This record gives sequence, C-alpha cells and structure tokens, in this order.
Amino acid sequence: MGLDKFEAYIEDERARFEVQGVAVAVIHGDEELLNAGFGFADVETDRPMSADTVLAIGSSTKAFTVTALGTLVDEGLLDWDKPVREYLPGFRMHDPFATEHLCVRDMLSHRSGLPRHEFLWYGNNDLTRAEVVEKLRHLEPNKTFREVWQYNNLMYITAGHLIEVLTGETWEQRVQRCIFDKLGMSNSSFTFDAARASGKLATPYAKLDEKVVPIPHRDLDLAGPAGSINATVGDLARWLEANVNGGTRAGVEIVSAPTIKQIHAPTMVMPEGPQFFDETYSGGYAMGWFLENYRGTKLVHHGGNVDGFTALVTFAPKEKIGVAILANMNATTLPTVLAYRAFDELLGLDPIPWGERYHNLQQTMMGGAKQAKEIRKSQAGAAPPSHPLADYVGEYTQDAYPTIKLSLSADGQELVPHYNGLDLTMAHVHYDVWEITYPTFEADFAVSFLTSYDGGVEGLRIKLEATLPPIEFKKQADRSLADPAKLAAFQGSYALGPMVVSIELRDNELQASMAGQPPGKLLPYKERTFKVEGGGDTTIEFELDDSGKAARAIIQPAGVFERVPDEG
Repeated sequence: MGLDKFEAYIEDERARFEVQGVAVAVIHGDEELLNAGFGFADVETDRPMSADTVLAIGSSTKAFTVTALGTLVDEGLLDWDKPVREYLPGFRMHDPFATEHLCVRDMLSHRSGLPRHEFLWYGNNDLTRAEVVEKLRHLEPNKTFREVWQYNNLMYITAGHLIEVLTGETWEQRVQRCIFDKLGMSNSSFTFDAARASGKLATPYAKLDEKVVPIPHRDLDLAGPAGSINATVGDLARWLEANVNGGTRAGVEIVSAPTIKQIHAPTMVMPEGPQFFDETYSGGYAMGWFLENYRGTKLVHHGGNVDGFTALVTFAPKEKIGVAILANMNATTLPTVLAYRAFDELLGLDPIPWGERYHNLQQTMMGGAKQAKEIRKSQAGAAPPSHPLADYVGEYTQDAYPTIKLSLSADGQELVPHYNGLDLTMAHVHYDVWEITYPTFEADFAVSFLTSYDGGVEGLRIKLEATLPPIEFKKQADRSLADPAKLAAFQGSYALGPMVVSIELRDNELQASMAGQPPGKLLPYKERTFKVEGGGDTTIEFELDDSGKAARAIIQPAGVFERVPDEG
C-alpha cells in the first residue's frame, strides 16, 4: 500500500480550503503509513503544524466515552440494554415512557426523542454534569422515544456522569486509565488548560467576514464526554490500531473483541438526508460511530467540530485502514476530502476530485446563507420597538436553560445579550422582534418579546432549538426590588371602604393579607409593582409620597386603596 501523491494533494487542498494547518495520520493494521503536519499551528508566530501538534478532536471524543463504558460491560458493571434509571435512581426525562425505558444503548445511539438542546450546555461553566442530568426532565422532546435518530450531546454528558456513579472515577480518570495509558496516548488531554501546558496546542481559526482570523479556545469541560479531548494524530493512530484490531494494540487489550464488535455494530437507522454524491451512502449509526458505504467499502467514522477546529477519525474495518485528520479551522470539509483521497489511493480506486466537489458545495452553502441573511437585513427596521430599550433590560429565566441577560450598550442605543459567556450580538428586526447572532458559527436566533395585559415586558421567546417552538423565558424583577430597606417603605394597612389589605415584611419578603383571603407573598414585578403569588394576574402597585413612603396601593383588578395612618 502506498500514498505516493497524497502529501502533495494535502498541500493543494489545504490552500484551496484556506486552512492554516492540518495534521494527518494513516495506518494499515499495525503499520503507520503517515504521521505528519502541514501548514501552520500558529500563523502569527510561524509555528509549523507537526505530528506532535495538539488539536481539539471535538465529537470524535464520543467513541472514547463509549469504549470507556465498554470496559464496564467487560467488568460486569454495566448492561447496554438495562434502563438508565436502574443505575441512576433519580433519572427522569420529560417523557415518562422514556424515563422508564431509556437504556445506555439508546443514549449512545441518539434515539432518546430529544433534539440537540445545545444551548443548555454550550459555553456553560457553571453547571456540573449531575446538574445537567437533573435538567433533562425539563427538556421537551420533539419526537417519541426511539422514533428517529437525533444527534444529542446531552446524552453523552449523562453517559459520563454514569461512569462516575458506577465507578467512583470521573469520566476523565476512566478514559485516562483504561484507554490513554494503555495505548500510550501521552499527548492527549481533556482540557485546553492541560493542552496549553504541553506547549503544543494549535491556535484555532475561523473565517469571519471573508477573512481567516484566530479565535479564542472554547472550553468544553462540562460536555467533556461529548467532545473535549485534545490529541495529536500520532495518538489517534494508536487509537485507530486498537479499533481495527478488535480492541487490542501491541498485545494490550483496552476492551474485549465482543464488546468492540457491539460498539461498531449498526444500532439506529438514520433519516435519509440530501445525497450530494452517489459514491457515499449512510449505513446508520453504531454507538459513538457513524457507519458509511464508501464506493463499496464499509467505513466507520466520527467527525468533530469545536470553535476553530475540525476533526475526522475514520477506518475501514475489513481492510484495517485508518485515517485521522485534524485541522485548526472552524467547520471545514477539508478532513473529509483528505480522508476520501487516502481511501481512494489505498483501496486502488481511481481518485475522485473530492476537493473540487466539496469546495463547490461549501461555497454554495455559505453563499446561500449569506444571501438569506442579507434579505433578512433588508427587511428589518420596518417598524420600531413598542417600548423604550430600557424596558427590555433585565434577566430572563427558564427551568432548564441558563439565564439570558440583556443590558444596554454604552451609548444606550442597542441591547447587548449575555449568555453562557458567549460573544453575542443583537440586532432589531421589527416591532418586538430581534435577532441574536453567534458570529463564530454564523448562527442566528430569532427573539420575540412578550408583554403582559398592562403592556409591560414580561418575557421573551427564543428559537434556541430549531426543531421545537420557541422556548419561553420569564423576565425577572429588578433585584433592587428585593432590598429589605426599600420594601420597608411599603409596609402598612391600605383601605378601600370596608376592605383593608395589610402589607407586612416577613423574612425580607412582603406579604399581603385581607379578611376572608389567605395571605399571599408579593413577588417583585417591576418598579414599585408586585404580583401576588397564586393570585393569577393580581398586581399591587405602590405610589409614594414626598417622603418616599407608600401613600396608596393600586390593586388590579380591585381598586385604589389609601394608606391607613399609623396609630400613635
């Protein structure tokens, strides 16, 4: 087997796809055919990409998580098909049937019924994996359990948590001990901090506004089991050898042959999407691996995309050919192009012009998305917002998702979104509709604000999950309204004829009571206005006198209650 023209091809295609650097490893059985870097790990310092450069592998991590679980199967601690609730007693999904029946194989083959719900975890450094598992009960499915294949990183976060519950080891510790150490993957790690410490970490790049620029590393520690591993292609060559040789490399077994066979076996049929090229066809999904028919040869593969990095790890099990490709460019199809070319050469097939094909496809898709966005922009601004911008400022919360915070720009002319530490922008479209953009992935999210019967801004709906209706967030009251010193000004009795409402401050919270009615806690709503807990749309707005003390309480829908003078 040979790769006579492959290295020249790599350089040509790297230039075509405007990728700063790419590292490539190719193996056949136990033989390493190629292990090299091309281009730059960091352009600004002229640091070359090499076989020792560390890059993020993104979702190619998933196969490591599955194999770590496979070691538990071999030890008798785990059954692929036993319900997860038997291992995690508090485990709950939104769908009760899924709660009862979802097993580990379901989680790992993306058939839980849940869509991605990515922005629960993406960029979030505040939650633990156990807390993510707790939030699953609040996430709506868009399909019934086991109905269709739907990619879901949350299930892999759950799988990592399961490892910790069953073993007392973190996911990181299990993968390190049972895979990295046994295979000699000494350059692989789980965090960018660890990768930086090696001095070998590549700089991530993205093409923004038609220019390739460096971007920050995006920590994925929370979602580690779904995509946080960093590695060299040399380390991945060792991983590939274990996969093509029945779970064993150089006489060291990481997982048994029957278990690795289960991991590579087709588990879930995937929906048939656009078929751009006749030479490839989906063979479904295994556990942590995609299956594909490539020109009559079975391939097992998984790609990965992390901000500024693209990865592909793939092998032909029968032929024992493996290819690992890592690029420091955001969402590029170059790894697929290079992998197909390697298989063409090693399988003795006439090469297909994959570079030309995928570059045309990529340019067409990017151009189409740009045109669509320009049309949206041209239609924006037809009508102004219904409120001053300051009225939209505040915190918006939801049971499962992190808080969305909106502030004003320094000049007071724009709303600024804050979510999970992401660098976001926000542009008005029309009426009470805005669009939030995450530039790194050129992702746009429509936002519409909700108003109460009295015209106040009380929430927003945002299309965080494309396959579900917009998710509703409730606006929280200004935290200053919970200041006990301010609340004290509202204490007292207020009367409308024979009806008297008493307002008391108890445990730093206001409480209202009225004859014949159970007492109710007052929930801050907006400036000097509160909602009555359990009171439906009942609100109490306090008007202040010149001394800053409440003079009356306007209770909707009851009427205007005047303050009763204090005795003495």
